[in-house]
Amino acid sequence: MPIDFRDWSSGAITTLEMRVIDRNAAYVGIDRHILMENAGRSVATVVIERYPNARRILVVAGLGDNGGDGIVAARYLHSWGGRDVKVVLLGRISDAREELVVDNLGILRGGLNVDIIEAPTPYDLLAHQEVFHPWAEVIIDAIIGTGIRGILREPQATAIELINKSSAYKVAVDIPSGLDPDTGGG
Repeated sequence: MPIDFRDWSSGAITTLEMRVIDRNAAYVGIDRHILMENAGRSVATVVIERYPNARRILVVAGLGDNGGDGIVAARYLHSWGGRDVKVVLLGRISDAREELVVDNLGILRGGLNVDIIEAPTPYDLLAHQEVFHPWAEVIIDAIIGTGIRGILREPQATAIELINKSSAYKVAVDIPSGLDPDTGGG
């Protein structure tokens, strides 16, 4: 008898449970590259299904795994055609240390026509605020996810403010950045 995995959870999982799931996936041999690839493709699929007429998509990506998921989504959205995709990276490309983020930035930069706007400071974000509004029709929030710890720092706080002020549709990877994943508080 097949198992219906959709019934495993009666609600949201905790950050501890998410870390356990990630570690168990690695333990049974599921490479982190595959997890990120699947997450990014799934985000891109949701954007296409929910906003099929959207042509201008902005991905706001942090330098961690959540940002990597968003960068993968940007690649899919670009390669599926008919969409102008831009990435606002909350830092410099040279600041990326997470292996999967570095790998996926390399793929995105390797011949694809996707603009990557480096924004290590709030001033850099404000200098490009037109991509949040009026340019973007959909914004993918790939800033922090379930890894949030403490008070938001810059440039993340300014990026979230610009996302919230935009009239674009919003799609979050994991959870909207700035929300505590265990309590839902901000």
